[in-house]
Amino acid sequence: MLKTVSTILRPPIFTEDEDKTRRARYTNFIAWAFFAVAVLYEVFLRIFANYVRLTILDVALFVVAAIAVTVLVLLRKGRVQLASIVLVALTWAAINGLAATGFGIKDSSYIINFAIILMAGLLLGWQASLVMTFTSVVSGFALAYAEQNGFITVSSYAVTSFARDIMFVFGLNGVLIPKDQNERQILLTASKWVPETDRLCYAIEQQAGKQTSRPVLLKVRKPGQKMTASR
Repeated sequence: MLKTVSTILRPPIFTEDEDKTRRARYTNFIAWAFFAVAVLYEVFLRIFANYVRLTILDVALFVVAAIAVTVLVLLRKGRVQLASIVLVALTWAAINGLAATGFGIKDSSYIINFAIILMAGLLLGWQASLVMTFTSVVSGFALAYAEQNGFITVSSYAVTSFARDIMFVFGLNGVLIPKDQNERQILLTASKWVPETDRLCYAIEQQAGKQTSRPVLLKVRKPGQKMTASR
Protein backbone atom coordinates (compact mmCIF):
# COMPACT_ATOMS: atom_id res chain seq x y z
CA MET A 1 0.00 0.00 0.00
CA LEU A 2 2.71 2.47 1.01
CA LYS A 3 4.74 1.49 -2.05
CA THR A 4 1.76 2.23 -4.31
CA VAL A 5 1.20 5.62 -2.69
CA SER A 6 4.92 6.42 -2.99
CA THR A 7 4.84 5.52 -6.69
CA ILE A 8 1.86 7.82 -7.28
CA LEU A 9 3.48 10.74 -5.46
CA ARG A 10 6.93 10.30 -6.99
CA PRO A 11 7.79 12.55 -9.98
CA PRO A 12 8.96 11.02 -13.27
CA ILE A 13 12.71 10.79 -13.90
CA PHE A 14 14.30 11.51 -17.28
CA THR A 15 17.81 10.07 -17.19
CA GLU A 16 18.81 11.77 -20.44
CA ASP A 17 17.86 15.27 -19.29
CA GLU A 18 18.77 16.48 -15.80
CA ASP A 19 17.04 19.84 -16.19
CA LYS A 20 13.82 18.19 -17.36
CA THR A 21 13.94 15.92 -14.32
CA ARG A 22 14.43 18.93 -12.05
CA ARG A 23 11.47 20.80 -13.54
CA ALA A 24 9.34 17.65 -13.41
CA ARG A 25 10.19 17.20 -9.73
CA TYR A 26 9.33 20.79 -8.93
CA THR A 27 6.12 20.82 -11.00
CA ASN A 28 5.05 17.55 -9.38
CA PHE A 29 5.61 19.01 -5.91
CA ILE A 30 3.63 22.19 -6.63
CA ALA A 31 0.75 20.29 -8.26
CA TRP A 32 0.41 17.90 -5.31
CA ALA A 33 0.72 20.80 -2.85
CA PHE A 34 -2.01 22.79 -4.63
CA PHE A 35 -4.25 19.72 -4.71
CA ALA A 36 -3.68 18.97 -1.02
CA VAL A 37 -4.22 22.57 0.13
CA ALA A 38 -7.46 22.89 -1.87
CA VAL A 39 -8.88 19.56 -0.66
CA LEU A 40 -7.83 19.99 2.98
CA TYR A 41 -9.23 23.53 3.04
CA GLU A 42 -12.64 22.32 1.86
CA VAL A 43 -12.60 19.32 4.23
CA PHE A 44 -11.71 21.56 7.20
CA LEU A 45 -14.50 24.05 6.45
CA ARG A 46 -17.20 21.46 5.89
CA ILE A 47 -16.34 19.05 8.70
CA PHE A 48 -14.91 21.23 11.45
CA ALA A 49 -16.46 24.63 10.69
CA ASN A 50 -19.93 23.34 9.63
CA TYR A 51 -19.65 25.28 6.36
CA VAL A 52 -22.32 24.12 3.88
CA ARG A 53 -22.52 26.90 1.26
CA LEU A 54 -21.06 26.73 -2.24
CA THR A 55 -19.40 30.03 -3.12
CA ILE A 56 -17.18 31.18 -5.98
CA LEU A 57 -14.19 30.46 -3.74
CA ASP A 58 -15.23 26.83 -3.45
CA VAL A 59 -15.64 26.60 -7.22
CA ALA A 60 -12.17 28.12 -7.69
CA LEU A 61 -10.70 25.54 -5.30
CA PHE A 62 -12.29 22.72 -7.28
CA VAL A 63 -10.80 24.24 -10.44
CA VAL A 64 -7.34 24.42 -8.82
CA ALA A 65 -7.63 20.76 -7.79
CA ALA A 66 -8.67 19.80 -11.34
CA ILE A 67 -5.72 21.75 -12.78
CA ALA A 68 -3.36 19.91 -10.42
CA VAL A 69 -4.71 16.52 -11.55
CA THR A 70 -4.35 17.53 -15.23
CA VAL A 71 -0.75 18.61 -14.63
CA LEU A 72 0.09 15.34 -12.88
CA VAL A 73 -1.31 13.35 -15.83
CA LEU A 74 0.76 15.40 -18.30
CA LEU A 75 3.89 14.84 -16.22
CA ARG A 76 3.40 11.07 -16.31
CA LYS A 77 3.23 11.32 -20.10
CA GLY A 78 6.56 13.18 -20.22
CA ARG A 79 5.00 16.52 -21.24
CA VAL A 80 6.90 18.53 -18.64
CA GLN A 81 6.98 21.85 -20.54
CA LEU A 82 3.27 21.67 -21.34
CA ALA A 83 2.47 20.67 -17.75
CA SER A 84 4.38 23.69 -16.45
CA ILE A 85 2.61 26.06 -18.84
CA VAL A 86 -0.81 24.62 -17.94
CA LEU A 87 -0.06 24.89 -14.22
CA VAL A 88 1.02 28.53 -14.46
CA ALA A 89 -1.54 29.78 -17.00
CA LEU A 90 -4.66 28.08 -15.68
CA THR A 91 -3.83 28.83 -12.05
CA TRP A 92 -3.39 32.50 -12.99
CA ALA A 93 -6.72 32.48 -14.83
CA ALA A 94 -8.54 30.80 -11.93
CA ILE A 95 -7.09 33.13 -9.30
CA ASN A 96 -7.75 36.36 -11.21
CA GLY A 97 -11.21 35.13 -12.21
CA LEU A 98 -11.91 34.56 -8.53
CA ALA A 99 -10.80 38.13 -7.75
CA ALA A 100 -13.02 39.51 -10.53
CA THR A 101 -16.11 37.71 -9.20
CA GLY A 102 -15.25 38.39 -5.57
CA PHE A 103 -13.91 41.60 -4.07
CA GLY A 104 -11.90 42.85 -7.05
CA ILE A 105 -8.40 44.21 -6.50
CA LYS A 106 -9.00 44.00 -2.71
CA ASP A 107 -9.71 40.26 -2.85
CA SER A 108 -7.17 38.18 -0.94
CA SER A 109 -6.84 35.82 -3.91
CA TYR A 110 -5.14 38.58 -5.93
CA ILE A 111 -2.11 38.25 -3.63
CA ILE A 112 -1.53 34.78 -5.06
CA ASN A 113 -0.26 36.48 -8.23
CA PHE A 114 3.04 36.99 -6.41
CA ALA A 115 3.32 33.22 -5.94
CA ILE A 116 2.41 32.59 -9.58
CA ILE A 117 5.14 34.97 -10.76
CA LEU A 118 7.67 33.08 -8.66
CA MET A 119 6.36 29.75 -9.89
CA ALA A 120 6.62 30.87 -13.53
CA GLY A 121 10.25 31.89 -13.06
CA LEU A 122 11.21 28.61 -11.43
CA LEU A 123 9.41 26.37 -13.91
CA LEU A 124 9.67 28.26 -17.20
CA GLY A 125 12.47 30.81 -16.81
CA TRP A 126 12.78 34.52 -16.26
CA GLN A 127 10.93 35.42 -19.47
CA ALA A 128 7.82 33.66 -18.21
CA SER A 129 8.19 35.46 -14.90
CA LEU A 130 8.23 38.81 -16.72
CA VAL A 131 5.15 37.85 -18.74
CA MET A 132 3.23 36.87 -15.60
CA THR A 133 4.34 40.06 -13.87
CA PHE A 134 3.01 42.13 -16.77
CA THR A 135 -0.30 40.24 -16.98
CA SER A 136 -0.78 40.48 -13.19
CA VAL A 137 -0.22 44.25 -13.25
CA VAL A 138 -2.67 44.59 -16.16
CA SER A 139 -5.16 42.45 -14.25
CA GLY A 140 -4.81 44.70 -11.20
CA PHE A 141 -5.49 47.88 -13.18
CA ALA A 142 -8.36 46.17 -15.01
CA LEU A 143 -10.00 45.12 -11.74
CA ALA A 144 -9.60 48.62 -10.30
CA TYR A 145 -11.03 50.20 -13.48
CA ALA A 146 -13.95 47.77 -13.57
CA GLU A 147 -14.84 48.50 -9.95
CA GLN A 148 -14.48 52.26 -10.31
CA ASN A 149 -16.74 52.33 -13.39
CA GLY A 150 -19.37 49.98 -12.02
CA PHE A 151 -18.64 46.99 -14.25
CA ILE A 152 -18.24 44.82 -11.15
CA THR A 153 -20.03 45.32 -7.85
CA VAL A 154 -17.90 44.79 -4.77
CA SER A 155 -19.61 44.28 -1.43
CA SER A 156 -18.00 44.77 1.96
CA TYR A 157 -15.38 42.14 2.86
CA ALA A 158 -16.20 40.62 6.24
CA VAL A 159 -13.18 40.45 8.54
CA THR A 160 -13.72 36.77 9.34
CA SER A 161 -14.03 35.91 5.64
CA PHE A 162 -10.83 37.81 4.88
CA ALA A 163 -8.97 35.96 7.66
CA ARG A 164 -10.24 32.62 6.34
CA ASP A 165 -9.30 33.41 2.76
CA ILE A 166 -5.87 34.81 3.62
CA MET A 167 -5.12 31.57 5.47
CA PHE A 168 -5.60 29.73 2.18
CA VAL A 169 -3.42 32.29 0.35
CA PHE A 170 -0.56 31.83 2.83
CA GLY A 171 -0.93 28.07 2.45
CA LEU A 172 -0.40 28.28 -1.32
CA ASN A 173 2.49 30.73 -1.05
CA GLY A 174 4.21 28.64 1.57
CA VAL A 175 4.60 25.55 -0.60
CA LEU A 176 6.44 27.11 -3.53
CA ILE A 177 10.02 26.71 -2.31
CA PRO A 178 10.65 23.20 -0.97
CA LYS A 179 13.97 22.47 0.67
CA ASP A 180 17.04 22.57 -1.62
CA GLN A 181 15.00 23.22 -4.77
CA ASN A 182 16.61 26.63 -5.28
CA GLU A 183 20.16 25.23 -5.07
CA ARG A 184 22.33 23.29 -7.49
CA GLN A 185 25.58 21.35 -7.04
CA ILE A 186 28.36 21.50 -9.62
CA LEU A 187 31.17 18.94 -9.50
CA LEU A 188 34.42 19.63 -11.38
CA THR A 189 37.34 17.29 -12.09
CA ALA A 190 40.64 17.82 -13.92
CA SER A 191 42.75 15.30 -15.81
CA LYS A 192 46.30 14.65 -14.54
CA TRP A 193 47.88 16.45 -17.50
CA VAL A 194 46.12 19.75 -16.71
CA PRO A 195 48.70 22.24 -15.35
CA GLU A 196 48.16 24.28 -12.24
CA THR A 197 46.10 27.32 -13.15
CA ASP A 198 43.72 29.96 -11.86
CA ARG A 199 40.88 30.76 -14.19
CA LEU A 200 37.63 32.72 -14.00
CA CYS A 201 34.60 30.71 -15.08
CA TYR A 202 30.82 30.73 -14.73
CA ALA A 203 27.90 28.30 -14.93
CA ILE A 204 25.13 28.49 -17.55
CA GLU A 205 21.69 27.08 -16.76
CA GLN A 206 20.29 24.49 -19.15
CA GLN A 207 16.86 26.03 -19.72
CA ALA A 208 15.16 28.96 -21.38
CA GLY A 209 17.03 32.19 -20.79
CA LYS A 210 20.48 30.59 -20.35
CA GLN A 211 21.18 32.72 -17.29
CA THR A 212 24.72 32.62 -15.90
CA SER A 213 26.15 32.59 -12.41
CA ARG A 214 28.51 35.21 -11.04
CA PRO A 215 32.16 34.75 -12.08
CA VAL A 216 33.96 32.13 -10.00
CA LEU A 217 37.74 31.85 -9.60
CA LEU A 218 38.67 28.21 -10.21
CA LYS A 219 42.02 27.08 -8.81
CA VAL A 220 43.48 23.85 -10.22
CA ARG A 221 46.27 22.24 -8.18
CA LYS A 222 48.42 19.09 -8.43
CA PRO A 223 47.17 15.76 -6.98
CA GLY A 224 47.27 15.78 -3.22
CA GLN A 225 46.33 19.43 -3.06
CA LYS A 226 42.83 20.76 -2.86
CA MET A 227 41.06 22.26 -5.86
CA THR A 228 39.03 25.21 -4.67
CA ALA A 229 36.76 27.78 -6.20
CA SER A 230 36.13 31.27 -4.89
CA ARG A 231 34.23 34.36 -6.01
